[in-house]
Amino acid sequence: LPADSLGDGDRSAWGFNVRQGTGKEIRQFQAGASWRSAPGGRDVRAGLWALTRELTNPIPNAIIELDRYALGGRAAVGGQRGWLRWDAGVDVEAQRDDRANFVNEGGGEAGSATLRQDEEVTGLGVFGALAARHRSLDLHAALRYDRVQFSVDDGFVVEDGVDESGTRTMDAWSPSVGAQVGIGRVRVFSSFATFLQTPTTTELGNRPDGAGGFNPDLEPTTGWTLEGGARGSVGDRIGWELTAFLSELQDELVPFEVPSAPGRTFYRNAGESRYQGLEAALRLALPRGLTARAAYTAVDARFHGGSLDDNRIPGRAPGLVEAVLTQDLGPGFWSLDVRWSDAVPVDDDNSAEADGYVLAGVRAGLNGVALGTVRLSPWASVENLLDADFVSSVAVNAFGGRFYEPGPGRGFRFGLRAVLDR
Repeated sequence: LPADSLGDGDRSAWGFNVRQGTGKEIRQFQAGASWRSAPGGRDVRAGLWALTRELTNPIPNAIIELDRYALGGRAAVGGQRGWLRWDAGVDVEAQRDDRANFVNEGGGEAGSATLRQDEEVTGLGVFGALAARHRSLDLHAALRYDRVQFSVDDGFVVEDGVDESGTRTMDAWSPSVGAQVGIGRVRVFSSFATFLQTPTTTELGNRPDGAGGFNPDLEPTTGWTLEGGARGSVGDRIGWELTAFLSELQDELVPFEVPSAPGRTFYRNAGESRYQGLEAALRLALPRGLTARAAYTAVDARFHGGSLDDNRIPGRAPGLVEAVLTQDLGPGFWSLDVRWSDAVPVDDDNSAEADGYVLAGVRAGLNGVALGTVRLSPWASVENLLDADFVSSVAVNAFGGRFYEPGPGRGFRFGLRAVLDR
């Protein structure tokens, strides 16, 4: 939606979306299991997880159907020898997507197919870490190797005569080091790390030219992060933390839209980008069971080099404040939370932005009511207490200026937690 349509009834984009039956329906199942043991003084850990997902996503010009099957596991072993701690392990993951796109004939009715393909992803990660603690000094170092292979089998060859099947492999070594030292009731820390972030299958599969297969021009994001700061306490009632950070990224993924497919998101690499900022947090233990927590984040995120040099990176708020006041009443509790967000740029050229906003919410409940062998903890909350109009998220570089996705008005939630006492 355009920004000036928030809160009124003149929404041409909304009407077209309704006629096309746009929406999203997801059915998902996931399960996991973990095991831990200590044979011979070693710390041995293992885990498995599995996931299935069915997605139907009508957008204005297309209907996307996706069936996903994923499986993964981790095994790690560690031990302690004097002041030295060591860990090593391996992560293995596999995913298969059966993807099909159809023309949206209106009302969410699927027309002719425009894409059919099977996508497979396998990932292998091997890691090792060392940590040393001597008196008030902590040191750590780690090294990880990741290799991710994307494979696509184009099932649309009969229709268009072009086989877009193929394979792409992305890998990198990612070292990290850090240190922490205690000075009285203050701990000073710093760390440096590199990383690899691969595109998802959706990001690779959505090609602006409409072809199948994977985008051959989309590269993974790599970069490094340096951070440092201090945390401590004043007496038993005040805790604080202050952190500064600097990150530089290569080939950051930036979403965009094209006129021929409004509402569908594509991705490109942005060259170099830089993030720098600070985070501050404060916790106060007050009388009468009151606890106050507040956090402030300031981020200066900009493109570095090229035609967009020094432009702010869209989709990220330069400033954010979150504050919560909670009171524990013994059998029950209540809390008040307030969130402030700065204005958010919405496109690479910084030609528009989503206005900042303030939201408030309240929550109350019981800590545990005994009912036989069951303890019940019901709760209720009111979100967006003041019923404010606000932009909850933005569609970065959206076609036609439809950057803004309005958030919900005042809402109510209820929940219940049950614990069986043995």
